[in-house]
Amino acid sequence: MNATLRMIRWDMLLQIRSHLYSATAMATLSLCLVGALLHPLDISEKLLALLLFADPAVIGLTLTGAFVLMERGNNTLLALAVSPLRGSTYVFAKIATFSGLGILSGIAVAIAASDGDLRFAIMLPSLSLTNAAAVLFGFALVTRANSVNSFLVHMSVALLIMVVPFIPYLDETSNNALLMLALIPSYSMLVLLEAGFAEASISLAQYLLNCSYVMVWIIIGWFWAVREYQNHIRLGGA
Repeated sequence: MNATLRMIRWDMLLQIRSHLYSATAMATLSLCLVGALLHPLDISEKLLALLLFADPAVIGLTLTGAFVLMERGNNTLLALAVSPLRGSTYVFAKIATFSGLGILSGIAVAIAASDGDLRFAIMLPSLSLTNAAAVLFGFALVTRANSVNSFLVHMSVALLIMVVPFIPYLDETSNNALLMLALIPSYSMLVLLEAGFAEASISLAQYLLNCSYVMVWIIIGWFWAVREYQNHIRLGGA
């Protein structure tokens, strides 16, 4: 536990020094502004969920990757590779710090977009699950990237895959082939985020089913991220 807390503290200090919090604040303010401008238009909860989904996509995928690349550039990862630090501790610290940022940012965006008309008891776990999944996959992607350009390619492919389920999510009359895209976890993330808005018409059973599905992907992402740490950071594969 002490090693985990020290790693979380270390990550937070590095994030402050690298002005990552400032970048997050700017991204959050931009999304809040968009949400505030859209609110008078009385748009559907599905579109609000899409706006909110941009938050874990930015913080979970982009900023996590940028932070790990910065650690690599500063030779921090080389020091970690020869330390007794366990991969699970390193990955958990990333989830804790970046998910925390994502949750705070997501709440701010959700309030701006809905004028505070939220189901907080649902929105908080929804944001927690979506951000944790995004951080894990963002970390797993960046460990194989040897440069910024390489990471941008990986991230672009990942974002493309994450965006594809928007089709069946927005069009419930999609044919069976398109409905298969709902198996991509970003579809369930959107359902969870939508459920956090007060006027969303989602049953408890549907919410719990999608929670369970995202949790399965978080477990997969956890083992994937720890494995990537061991193979591409600790063993010098990166």
